[in-house]
Amino acid sequence: MKEYGALRATIAAILLLAGGFVAGFPVGPLPPLGEFLNPTTGIWSVARSATLSRDASGIIPGLEHDTRVVYDRRGVPHIWATSVDDVMRALGYVVARDRLFQ
Repeated sequence: MKEYGALRATIAAILLLAGGFVAGFPVGPLPPLGEFLNPTTGIWSVARSATLSRDASGIIPGLEHDTRVVYDRRGVPHIWATSVDDVMRALGYVVARDRLFQ
């Protein structure tokens, strides 16, 4: 059992070093990801200040009937549909759209 602990620690150290390398140096055509993932100036700061549009419409593939999603003043979505399958598809779309960066 002790050898598994050493193996896990070695794998964790390798992954930590690889993550540090990717964050600090470009890898192939990718730029260094450190600034991109920086919580104060990177993508997280953009996601934190994002706002939802007040009036929008769209087409969600796979819906069988009319489905309506309304956001209240707190940004909570309310979904109306005629079937459970449509509700689930609309909920998945809303969660992916609104909570992508959380």
